[in-house]
Amino acid sequence: MKSNYFKYFALSFILSSLSLLSLLDFFDRFENQIYDLRFRQKYYGQVEEGSLTDVVIVDIDARSAQKLGKYYEWPRSYFASAVDVLSNSGASVIALDILFDRSKYSEQDSILSASFSNAGNVITGFNFEYEDKDNFIYADSAGCRISNAEVIHSEKNFRAEEFDIMNCGAENILGSAMTNGYLGIDSDEDGVIRKVQLVKKYKDEYYPSQAMTICMKILDADKNSFDLKDGESISFLSNKTAKKVIIPVNKDNQMLIHYKGPWRTFRTVSFYDVMENRVGKKTFKEKPVIIGSSLRGLMDLRSAPIQKHLPGVEVHANIINTILNQDFISTSGKNVTFLLMLIAIIFTAAIIFSRLNILVSTSIIMLIGFLYYKLTGSLFFDKNYVLDTTRPIIALFFTFLVSYLISYYKENKAKKFIRTTLGKYVPEVVSKEILKNPDRFKLGGEKKEITMMFSDIRSFTSYSEKVDPEELVSFLNVYLSRMTGVIKKNKGTLDKYMGDAVICFFGAPLEIDHPYLACKTALEMMEELKKLKSELQSETFKSIDIGIGFNTDTVTVGNIGSDDLFDYTAIGDGMNLASRLEGLNKYYGTNILSSGNTYEKVYDRFVFRELDDVSVKGKDRSVRMYELLGEIGGRIDEKILKKAEKYSEALKIYRKGDFKAAYAIFDEIVSEFGDKSSEVMRERCELMIKEPPTDWKGVWKMDSK
Repeated sequence: MKSNYFKYFALSFILSSLSLLSLLDFFDRFENQIYDLRFRQKYYGQVEEGSLTDVVIVDIDARSAQKLGKYYEWPRSYFASAVDVLSNSGASVIALDILFDRSKYSEQDSILSASFSNAGNVITGFNFEYEDKDNFIYADSAGCRISNAEVIHSEKNFRAEEFDIMNCGAENILGSAMTNGYLGIDSDEDGVIRKVQLVKKYKDEYYPSQAMTICMKILDADKNSFDLKDGESISFLSNKTAKKVIIPVNKDNQMLIHYKGPWRTFRTVSFYDVMENRVGKKTFKEKPVIIGSSLRGLMDLRSAPIQKHLPGVEVHANIINTILNQDFISTSGKNVTFLLMLIAIIFTAAIIFSRLNILVSTSIIMLIGFLYYKLTGSLFFDKNYVLDTTRPIIALFFTFLVSYLISYYKENKAKKFIRTTLGKYVPEVVSKEILKNPDRFKLGGEKKEITMMFSDIRSFTSYSEKVDPEELVSFLNVYLSRMTGVIKKNKGTLDKYMGDAVICFFGAPLEIDHPYLACKTALEMMEELKKLKSELQSETFKSIDIGIGFNTDTVTVGNIGSDDLFDYTAIGDGMNLASRLEGLNKYYGTNILSSGNTYEKVYDRFVFRELDDVSVKGKDRSVRMYELLGEIGGRIDEKILKKAEKYSEALKIYRKGDFKAAYAIFDEIVSEFGDKSSEVMRERCELMIKEPPTDWKGVWKMDSK
């Protein structure tokens, strides 16, 4: 009994360890949702507007635009006036979250530059960009074009995003400022800004962001004291406090931004009021001030954990506040998460196999999951500590499910023989193989290369509406019997019937030349259909037509299902492709479509027409399709061969992107042979003549199955 207990416990542990795959970065998106939720719970609606005054924002808001006109038409003198007011008000640092491009008001640059020089504490910004030779955007040949850009020197290797181009806009304006920092802020894959890289690399030098630059000036950072530790921290000595400032970063050298609330949590003043000097004397005194915009039209609204649309200037303010107040968010790291997941797996498996009542064990697991969720929330709210929430809970409940299923199987093992021997249906060829090897008569499968085939009666619903159910069933019985007979004759394995559809495969369990026999079966099914139609007395079904699709690929083949009932079947992407090909027959007006996999194995024994190269729905890679016309040496109509030859010529031209020439040949084929495939290609060429593709590779994307 003990050996069985440990055997099933070990099995549960191994299978439940699959939950450790959630440690992959792909699953960060789920943890991010919890992270964002916690910010909203902690701060949204919990803080008063303007309650933070350590950083003041001057907002180019709707009121300013209403009073002063469209922002893009503002002269430089507006900004000069605002800077003068802020300087006279005693602001410690004046930063502009604005890139001053060269404009029609460039004659006023000297006014703005003079204002910056007189203030002596202005920090402007620039952007970094990548080289794009395709659009004639080339990397800077020289180094930094502005002498007063802030640079951090470090001999240590510190991974940072590296750029080719520094976009300074109006360099004369930036040159008159005290210093500069880059403005860009990167977002996560889902577009949310949760963390920031405080330095970027350009021409082998490290350049701090504008927010970092502001902090450096306020804290009077000793430039010679910077220590960049890759994956750990950025630190420097503050001459103002005579203390070392340590900024923790993650493995990608990013700092988590501690957002303190939604828009306008920081003291915010309208740009118009500042320009008109309608502000209190102490509003800006000895405080860093950032000029930015909340106007939607300026495209500076960002997505943040606390709010979906947050002005970029507020993001900068939160970064500055995080650093100045050393209000950092700590994370546990994936090593701690891994350990917690292992504990969850072991503990849950032990609970399930402890013979506790299912309701009791379920209640315990649910309680543990709930308590852990509350614990991680408490750590975030009280300690600014992020302990991974989702992954240990995934491990907990996944292990519960796996362990419970194994336990259920273990308890019912004695009844397995009765359950597994009643109601089983397998094809005759499979039954013979099982009699030779009884061990194969159990749940499980193996990877094997086979050729899968799908066939279906076209527009069968319209036929079913014309006749009574008895006649319909009678016809289906005859039709399916005849088609199944052809499949069995060629050593195919019948998988299942789905209404009028027949699904089968070749190459399992018997080792045969499956690509050849699949092609042979498809041609014989079409011949058998002709015979059947000639024998039918009812006129209703004499016009039926079928589509056949097949594909050769490595899939999982075996007894698949439940303990109560299973089928000998095949599953995998290759099976899905065969189904897609069968469905495309109607679109191209063909009867038999093969994938390139099958074609490559039998092209020297059968005649094909290369039809198209498409990206099928559900497939990442393109699929090259071929129409099976007949067997080499067999009787094939000369018109069919001539049509195939002309089609091949047109297809080559089409793939080169000469759609006009291809259109002409496809049009000739349609006129001469009435070929639907050529009609499809002709319409496609016409479309691409009107709207030429930008990156043509000869592959057409199918939007439907």
